[in-house]
Amino acid sequence: KLGRIVVARFLELPLRTLERRVRSFEQAPLFEALQPVVRITRISCEPVMKARPVQGNVLGEVRWRGAEPSFHYVCAAFDRVYLFDEERLAALLARRRDDLEFKRLVSRLRLVNTRNRLTHTLVQTLLAAQTEYLRSGDPLRLRPLSQAELAARIRASGACPVIADASRVSRLMRRLALRLPGGKLVLAHKLCPKPRDLHRNFVAHVVKRERAGMVEGGQSVPLSDREIAAAVERTFGARLSRRLVAYVRRDLGIPAFRARARRTEYLSATADFSPLLPLDPETLRRQVPPAPGVYEIRSRLAAPDTASIIYIG
Repeated sequence: KLGRIVVARFLELPLRTLERRVRSFEQAPLFEALQPVVRITRISCEPVMKARPVQGNVLGEVRWRGAEPSFHYVCAAFDRVYLFDEERLAALLARRRDDLEFKRLVSRLRLVNTRNRLTHTLVQTLLAAQTEYLRSGDPLRLRPLSQAELAARIRASGACPVIADASRVSRLMRRLALRLPGGKLVLAHKLCPKPRDLHRNFVAHVVKRERAGMVEGGQSVPLSDREIAAAVERTFGARLSRRLVAYVRRDLGIPAFRARARRTEYLSATADFSPLLPLDPETLRRQVPPAPGVYEIRSRLAAPDTASIIYIG
């Protein structure tokens, strides 16, 4: 049995580190002694990617096989599983009962099995849950999916022979990115949006349509928060209170309707920016996307004669 702390730490390993570990395990002199009792095989039936992305945290690429999404790993080490003949392995361990390094190697190979099996089932569950988004690339097609619900779906599928709880799922997803069919990179945890994340998408969509209508002349005045809530319910079937719309709107940096009436070109350059996030190491690890882009940095401590907002890209 593998210790929970050991498994938790192994699930958090960056992909490059995992790849190096797998290579070192198989190149270890003791690995030859395991050859009679272990068989190396693959979890997936899809070929490994030929061209490797430069980003180190990309697990693989989503492709379409007919009407169904398929997943191609970037490296064979992430698709690897070691099948032990448990009876013969037990006899071998009994003969080498004093060889601690040999026992450690067996435990490390089991760790690889645990991580890769959980990763594969997690990816397949995500693909099934977010098929509409993967097909269209439209964030409005995302479905709410908490990590606890994702873990429950993995357990219910019966396809994962290892423990899949919300804590393990969270640790595993923390640094993983997937490449979508159009080439866009997305962090795996972004495929588990909270309802509040979807509310932001809905409100932003309605306000963008409002702007287009005002530019084209089909709409004369901006929508109030109550009218935005009504439009969201008509379009997406989601019920938002006026107060929640106001909160989401402020979070997105969208002015109130009176201010929008006076500022016809507000935030045109930053309309697709995320909500404001604290600038700390944990946020950078979890939220910064793997693809390059433009970033806005704000400071409340800027001197009066200096800029409080800068953009980098």
